[in-house]
Amino acid sequence: MAIAPPACRPIEATAERGLTLAHDFAVPARLVYQAFTRPELVRRWWGASSMTTVCQADVGEGGCFVYTTRTFNGGAVRVTGTYRLVAPAERLVFTIADDLDVGSALATVTFFEHEGSTQLISTFRYSSQATRDGALASGIEGRWNDRFERLASLLTALL
Repeated sequence: MAIAPPACRPIEATAERGLTLAHDFAVPARLVYQAFTRPELVRRWWGASSMTTVCQADVGEGGCFVYTTRTFNGGAVRVTGTYRLVAPAERLVFTIADDLDVGSALATVTFFEHEGSTQLISTFRYSSQATRDGALASGIEGRWNDRFERLASLLTALL
């Protein structure tokens, strides 16, 4: 069964400190959730092919994750966070920060399943409007759209 490319909607700035991304995947929520929480799967879509060199996660409330991705100029970006809420195939809430000096955020990822397809809503709440604006200026939308294209390919392989 072929999976249609994700329907990527433009990023939305919400309130004064938030960003929301929405993507649709033609697979059940449990598969999308697994791709978000299993390090061996996250490694396959988080960074470009073979670019994620470290991918560790203790998925559970209070557990942490670390992803390190090589950059094209030979550097590395480290992303870390702590899970605050884990509701399998429904919702993840976690802190997230990286080495790009964009600032940290509280992320909420919600998996809405309807008739075997999943709408994924990702909301990031930053500590200030300036931090949110810095994330927008850093190219966050393009990075997440690239990630979700790779995720769609991975989900095809999982079926």
